[in-house]
Amino acid sequence: MNTQELITNLKTAFETQFPESYIDVCTTKLIGLHIWIEFALGKDKSEWNHGIIRNDAFHGRFIIEINDDGTLPEKLETELSIGGNITTKRFDRIKTGYRKIKGNPTQVSTKFEKYFKKAKGILVENRNELEPMIQGKF
Repeated sequence: MNTQELITNLKTAFETQFPESYIDVCTTKLIGLHIWIEFALGKDKSEWNHGIIRNDAFHGRFIIEINDDGTLPEKLETELSIGGNITTKRFDRIKTGYRKIKGNPTQVSTKFEKYFKKAKGILVENRNELEPMIQGKF
């Protein structure tokens, strides 16, 4: 699997569970080259509380370090940068059970699929605790 295929797989894993939501998966240069994953339940700032993505009920940002030439290393490790939990309308946090994702590209892709599927289940269970605007996003 190459970098673009992994990016496509990660985006598809999210969009399968949340087709009406925001996802951005791209490569970016931080200290080194990384795959940047940012998502939110709201599709755009009109659906984020006060127009701020970090205020979204299920906002998260992950980074995966890749080789400086843009290729994937044999072993990947995902770092949670921001969020990853669910925030209720009373600003309580519901944990999604995120654990650091490690493995080869195929394993990382599969683990993200499981993470997004599990998060969707938690959102469905706690639907009444969320803002009405995003209850139809899953």
